[in-house]
Amino acid sequence: MIFGRIRSHMETLRLLGVGGYLSYLVFKRFDPVRARLLYVKHVKRRCPHPFLLSVRYGYRRSRVSRGYVVEVSAGLYRAYNVVYASTKHYLSDLLDFSIGALEEISCRHIYNIDPRGDYLVDIGSTLGEFSLYMLAKGFRGRIVSVEPLVYTRLYEEGEPLDHIHYSIFIESPEDFNKILGGVRGRAIVKIDCEGCEKHLRPHHLRNLEPGSMLLLETHGEKIENKILPKILATGFRIENQQTINKEEDLRLYTMIYDL
Repeated sequence: MIFGRIRSHMETLRLLGVGGYLSYLVFKRFDPVRARLLYVKHVKRRCPHPFLLSVRYGYRRSRVSRGYVVEVSAGLYRAYNVVYASTKHYLSDLLDFSIGALEEISCRHIYNIDPRGDYLVDIGSTLGEFSLYMLAKGFRGRIVSVEPLVYTRLYEEGEPLDHIHYSIFIESPEDFNKILGGVRGRAIVKIDCEGCEKHLRPHHLRNLEPGSMLLLETHGEKIENKILPKILATGFRIENQQTINKEEDLRLYTMIYDL
């Protein structure tokens, strides 16, 4: 682990240069949010993916709450996020997840999928990165996003998109009913919510049509054994399986509904 951290710091030094690297270390100690935003430059240089290169972040204190406003833009599209947290430490943690999502999209290419569909459901949306990516790829349906302690609105050239956001923790199957109950037709459903997938039931997906896609991140073999056989029995098939984090036993299953 120590050698891994050393390699990571050397890579950051190489990509940011001495001045940028020293600024990163100072910000990391005294202003973790600015440190995260500086680290985005590191990721862009390491993975110069067209979508990633178009991403811009901006943040400020909210004028109407004790939290923050964070805007993430990518070309014509923008995610306007109100973060219901008063500390920069929570905001920096959220940015860690956001940057991780950008790395998954642009460095590891784990979401290289067909963007066509009537619905896009982004459960564990963080700051809207996956939705922005799918919009950039050509998705033009309705978007449903879920992220607790954040309220997100999506825009195209300043105009609001067809989008609904739920600022809730998923703690029971009833929460999935609320989110997925109105989703019909051909849909792309991404679930990455730190273990909440254990509450997913086959009937939550009953209104989906053939061609729908389920991107399910699982947290541990126990949860996999509980939910995967039931989902596969409804007509989904596994098209791809990827290990996201071997140490934490995280895997991403890409499944297509063929029934």
